[in-house]
Amino acid sequence: MNLKRLLQVLPGALFRSSLQKERDFFGRYRLLCENIAAEPGNLTLRVVRGEMLLERRDYQRARADFEAALRMSESLDMRAGWLIEEQVMRDRALFGLEVVARHLPAATATHAEA
Repeated sequence: MNLKRLLQVLPGALFRSSLQKERDFFGRYRLLCENIAAEPGNLTLRVVRGEMLLERRDYQRARADFEAALRMSESLDMRAGWLIEEQVMRDRALFGLEVVARHLPAATATHAEA
C-alpha cells in the first residue's frame, strides 16, 4: 500500500463512526452468544461476555455471566479438573463482580458469598 492510500484509509480506521463501533460490538457479541449456546459449560466464554457487558455498563447481565462462571468453576474444582486457565477465569470473574458491586450496591451480597 502506498503512502497516499494509507493517508486516505488511516483517518477512517482511527475515527470510526459510532454506528460502526456499535455494529462491531454487536457482531462480536452475537458470535459470542452463539458460541455460548453451543457450549453452555464453557467458563471462558461466560467471563469474556461478562467483560464485554461491563464495557457497555450493562451491570445486571455482566453480573449474571460472572456468577454463572463462578458456579462453573466450583463444579470444576470439586471434580478435580482444575487447570490454570480455569483459575485465571475464576479470578477474572471475581474481579468482574467487584466492578459490578461498585456500580450496583445490591451485587455486594452475592459477591461476598463467592
